[in-house]
Amino acid sequence: MGIRESSVGEAVDVGLGVEEATFNSREAALIPDPDGGCIIALALTETSRVDVGVTGIDTEEACQLVEQVTEIVEPRLPGGN
Repeated sequence: MGIRESSVGEAVDVGLGVEEATFNSREAALIPDPDGGCIIALALTETSRVDVGVTGIDTEEACQLVEQVTEIVEPRLPGGN
């Protein structure tokens, strides 16, 4: 998990696209990695975000797992609903 001084809209495509998403009404982006792993970027403000990531396993499995982790992390972030 990491905090970035960039918006969710600035999330970088690492080869499999960036999918716009929401978690509990919070702007988010799903960023799958073709080399294995997956990140979900969650908006904190218009210019900052938290990236939640899972690496070291198959991309599809990582994206499923990072969604489960994000469901735990997101309600604890400031600025949510």
